[in-house]
Amino acid sequence: MSRISLLQAGLGQTLRVLYVRLTHVFIVFCVVLVVVFLVPSAIFTIVETDWNFLDAFYYCFISMTTIGLGDYIPGDLPQQPYRPLYKIAAARTSSWDVHTYAALRVAALRL
Repeated sequence: MSRISLLQAGLGQTLRVLYVRLTHVFIVFCVVLVVVFLVPSAIFTIVETDWNFLDAFYYCFISMTTIGLGDYIPGDLPQQPYRPLYKIAAARTSSWDVHTYAALRVAALRL
């Protein structure tokens, strides 16, 4: 075999591994986007009557990245039914999402 064909064979294997890793990163990114941002945003849009989807997505992003500006607070309306229970559930969900994100991040770094 010539040197060029050996180089192409080795480079082809490297590109296949890179393609698999990039595909894996893309799949993990999509799953995290749906589970951590889109689904909670849809739920907050339904439960919080004053929020549209963009407001809910913004709240989820700010909460999950632990920036926490405090400009959106779930369960802030006094006339909201089951307000104390909802505030506890929203706080628990946010902490679970942060834990899940951290676990996914650690798992991705191990690859």
